[in-house]
Amino acid sequence: MPIGRLTLNGRELRLLLKEHGFWRLKDRGKGSHEIWVDASGRQVTVSAGMKDDIPLGTLQSILRQAGIDKSVLVKGSKGKKSKK
Repeated sequence: MPIGRLTLNGRELRLLLKEHGFWRLKDRGKGSHEIWVDASGRQVTVSAGMKDDIPLGTLQSILRQAGIDKSVLVKGSKGKKSKK
């Protein structure tokens, strides 16, 4: 899912995580924070509201923790999951 810009809002980030095999753990997290995991056990905490743009550094950190290449933010990229 190439985005074509360097920011995502909370809704777009959640869709991206779902596309990469993550799901939200219900009843986990505190306040506006949500815990997302994938089948390999990778865990990511997302704290943004649905409409708010996520700061670039925070977004890059979330993508790194999720193992998602940040090239998904650049238009025309394949957006493949990185291997670690």
